Amino acid sequence: PRLLSEVLSPPQALRGHGRSMAAGRLSELWKRIAGTEISERTRVIGLRNGVLIVAVSNAALLGELTSFHQHDLTQALRRDPEGQTIKKLRFQLRAK
Repeated sequence: PRLLSEVLSPPQALRGHGRSMAAGRLSELWKRIAGTEISERTRVIGLRNGVLIVAVSNAALLGELTSFHQHDLTQALRRDPEGQTIKKLRFQLRAK
């Protein structure tokens, strides 16, 4: 006999049910690394092929993050045990 959780987990993961939990962890990681000021004006879209994609609320913030903070934020993410799989950080202009 197998545990019900062992039987149900793989199909649920294939359907994407595990994504919401992963998205929550990514959002918490981003808030911890970016800080309150930045995280309140951004939101994590997802992680694809090692690239953390973050939505930015306006063009001025996009320019600031890309020009002045991207490198430091990427390095801070990589130093965190939960962010070690992140290779790159990409910002996209999107309304919150």
